[in-house]
Amino acid sequence: MVGLFVACVVLPAGLLAGIAYVQVSRHLQRQASTQLEEQARAAGQSLIERLLLATAELSRIAAGVPDSVARPAGRAPAPWI
Repeated sequence: MVGLFVACVVLPAGLLAGIAYVQVSRHLQRQASTQLEEQARAAGQSLIERLLLATAELSRIAAGVPDSVARPAGRAPAPWI
């Protein structure tokens, strides 16, 4: 009798705990994946913005430098890497 009672209590509780664990794990993995994707997107956009600002600043600086100073005679321009 006691064994039957324990089986009737432990089996459903264990099954419910197992299902809850799987569902919570999946939810947390999806949430972490979404957060990681958002953070990666924000970091990429920040990098692009900083590169655009650097390009604009270098263009502004280059516009104010005479050609004779920017590129001494006899030297070819450095190739872009």
